Amino acid sequence: RAPEPAVLRPALADPRFSSDRRHPARRSLDEVSTRSLAWSSEGEAGFDKFIGPLREAVEALVATQVVGAEPYDFALQTLADARERHQTSERRQREKAVRVLVRAEQRNLLAARLADEIAARAGLQLAPDEVVGFLLGPWVQVLAQSQLDDQGGDADPGVQGVLASRINGLRQIAARV
Repeated sequence: RAPEPAVLRPALADPRFSSDRRHPARRSLDEVSTRSLAWSSEGEAGFDKFIGPLREAVEALVATQVVGAEPYDFALQTLADARERHQTSERRQREKAVRVLVRAEQRNLLAARLADEIAARAGLQLAPDEVVGFLLGPWVQVLAQSQLDDQGGDADPGVQGVLASRINGLRQIAARV
């Protein structure tokens, strides 16, 4: 009901409002009506990003004493700017989420390859099941993340050398048993 005075004023004062689809007041009303169909209730995600700028625009239109199309042009542009900022923000969030997912997939694929390499090493079957589970589970994830994070391009960012020495240590322990 808040926009009612802002809509009635041009409808009563300007005959073009009803006949001209390009009339700024009518375009503003059409824009708000069309965009509002995206939500079935106020509690849905993104509704607050829609309604906040709309309330501000309506308050400004109700308060203005200027008669004519100019305030509605300004309101329409303000709503379009707010929508563009919101869409840009959402696009950045989606892009960031995609980058995170791609990075996780790269790490998982690399971890699977490293797990195969570790499992193929001689003597691993002599290690206790808990150690093998650790090496082929969380440890390959650490190795994969380390390789992905390595910007130097070294074949061994340091972690694999540690792994090799640990496996050799396990072999020595197994040989004593």
